[in-house]
Amino acid sequence: MNTTQPKRYIGSYQIIDALGEGSFGSVYRAYQPFLDRQVAIKILHDNFFDRAPSEKLFIKEGRTIAKLRHPNIVNVYEFGVVQDAVTNQPRAFMVMEYLPGSTLQTRLKAGLLPIDEVVRLIEQIAQGLAYAHEQNVIQL
Repeated sequence: MNTTQPKRYIGSYQIIDALGEGSFGSVYRAYQPFLDRQVAIKILHDNFFDRAPSEKLFIKEGRTIAKLRHPNIVNVYEFGVVQDAVTNQPRAFMVMEYLPGSTLQTRLKAGLLPIDEVVRLIEQIAQGLAYAHEQNVIQL
């Protein structure tokens, strides 16, 4: 008996596994066969798609991030809407650069980080935020 699960797709992206879930959506690692690369896909929960404010915020997030080009800010490759194969409802999704590695939360569960690593991380975050501010994304 073959117990292999059928491949799941979002558009032309083959879902590999779940990376995380938040209040607005889920993030998956996926494979883009035509370009032979792994990507991250953020999918807006279906119960938010019909809510105009939530959908507009998701679209604004995608458009804003897609305009930014900085080594400390993830790249957005695509944004769109697909029909969910299970619910047959429209689902908004954003395809982003996949950056392998553990999350900060996972790293902190293993214990305190060395001070030089903390400084390096804070510098990278500050550089990304400064760039976003220069692009009028973050206004003080």
